[in-house]
Amino acid sequence: MHAVLVEGIFRADRGKIVERWDVVQDEMPTSETVSGNPMIWRHEGARQYAQAAHDFGDAWDRGRVARC
Repeated sequence: MHAVLVEGIFRADRGKIVERWDVVQDEMPTSETVSGNPMIWRHEGARQYAQAAHDFGDAWDRGRVARC
């Protein structure tokens, strides 16, 4: 199956969008990525990533992550 990934990226300044980029790319099979990781997370992987991001944010808020 051929998939195309599309992403919209915005940069805001003082509450207004000042730049916008569109990214369109064919999805690369995991076997062809340098890291061996998929380009996008699906199903269970997405839930695990969301939980890890939540846990990191919680640790940051509690001062358990070193701020650079």
